[in-house]
Amino acid sequence: MRKSFTLPRAFHSLILLTGGLFLAATVMSAKPLAAPIVEAVDGVIVIEAESAPIDENWVLHGKDSDYDFVKGFSGDGCVQYKHGTEVSGPPTSPLTYRFKVNEGGDYMLTARGLEAPLETGEGDKANDCYLRLVGVPNYQGQFTKFVLLGESYKWSWNVKLESAHHYFESPLYPLKPGVYQIQIAGRSKNFFLDRLVLRRIAEDESVEDLGLKPKKFKEAKGDYQFKAIEDFSPVKEDGFGSVYIDKGRSAIAVNAAKEELRKIWSAADMKFTGKSGTYMLVLKTLTETDGESTYRVFINDNRVGNYSNPGSVIDYSPSYATFENVEINKGDTIRIECKPDTNGLIPEGDGTAWSRGRWVSVLLDKVR
Repeated sequence: MRKSFTLPRAFHSLILLTGGLFLAATVMSAKPLAAPIVEAVDGVIVIEAESAPIDENWVLHGKDSDYDFVKGFSGDGCVQYKHGTEVSGPPTSPLTYRFKVNEGGDYMLTARGLEAPLETGEGDKANDCYLRLVGVPNYQGQFTKFVLLGESYKWSWNVKLESAHHYFESPLYPLKPGVYQIQIAGRSKNFFLDRLVLRRIAEDESVEDLGLKPKKFKEAKGDYQFKAIEDFSPVKEDGFGSVYIDKGRSAIAVNAAKEELRKIWSAADMKFTGKSGTYMLVLKTLTETDGESTYRVFINDNRVGNYSNPGSVIDYSPSYATFENVEINKGDTIRIECKPDTNGLIPEGDGTAWSRGRWVSVLLDKVR
């Protein structure tokens, strides 16, 4: 007759405890620490936005989402950026996706996104994030604005990389076989991302037909165009700081290394000798990665308006400030004032680097 063997009560407790710990450890380890490596299926690499671990600045939406407009997402869900404002911000809380290239060549990236300006209600808000492919050179390897060009509250594949101000392109990467990482970082609040798709481009496919050739914002010729370094002169009156000529960029700038010039306006002006009338005035500035410089435009002593450069991850890309219905008479003085700025993101010495208020030209297009 086989004798039964009974463990002491203490051993039962120990087994239950260690079993519980093992189960808890198993459940915890099941949580993904990184997105899976995605391989091509029929030559196409499909990455679902919800496949990467997210932090508190992102929200995962599935079938039980409170927002009806997210219906129609692919896969198991989509992600929403919830930090900052709907206007812009620095790259925050990057999501990392991994994929494997088996066959080298040129790969086009497309993305499906949605803008939901829940707070501002403005159609050009909540419409972008940042994108980079880790390890590739130049701007494609840096966090660059990835913007949806479409209607609000509708999923769209028309998400483009803004390689420079008003230059939009579908990213095209020359890739060798290997494992790569794509990162999406938050920029504007309430931007939704559903899916990323990479496909290899055949050699006989047209770049133009695929929409891969960058499209430039058309800069108007206008009736008059004045160059900063040729037509304007520094204002040397009391209360204004000094400016210098940045020949390499054909711009007027402020030496922000001098701390006293960071706190005041510096200016340049010119005497208008053209025909009196009402004009659209366009100030062309240059963005800088270390700060969003501010500008003021005056006709004589009447302020036309203010402008601040947008945040940018690309140095010296053109930006345009447009002022409508500006009355200008022959003999009036056009004055452009600028002030440096720092966004606190780029270390320099004991502090951070400052932008230099660079601007390039003033265009006048007569309205009447």
